[in-house]
Amino acid sequence: MIIINTKIMRKLFAILFALCVIPLANAQNLLSSKEDLTKHSDKVMMFLKNSEFQNAFAELQKYWPLPENELTQLESQTVKQFNLVADRFGRIIGTDFIKDKTIKDFAVRKIYVIRFEKHMIRVLFTYYKNQNGWILNGFKWDDKFDELFD
Repeated sequence: MIIINTKIMRKLFAILFALCVIPLANAQNLLSSKEDLTKHSDKVMMFLKNSEFQNAFAELQKYWPLPENELTQLESQTVKQFNLVADRFGRIIGTDFIKDKTIKDFAVRKIYVIRFEKHMIRVLFTYYKNQNGWILNGFKWDDKFDELFD
């Protein structure tokens, strides 16, 4: 018969619990203010403007609780699509911030455009504020810039 020392078991349980919980707590970085949202989205846009897709998606990943395999797939699709867009629309000539849309104090959508020689695409960042801070809740780009005309 094995007798288990309760003090040792409590310590082992506490260590095991810490090893499981600490990585989860650190797995998601948070942005602390609306100014941080702007800095984050501006940084991603700079990387996209310079066709530095790996850097852009590394920056997105910091604050986006999207599974890594989905993020990798999105990055791969973006690289392929940007190559097609560049063939059709020409080289990138600039990026511009267009506007913010908000839902009360807990959701912000930042809208940008990437301007090409012959066309432009719209880029949307959606941030959500939970009880601990801001996370990236969505990122997408498309050519639906007609919706930007008010």
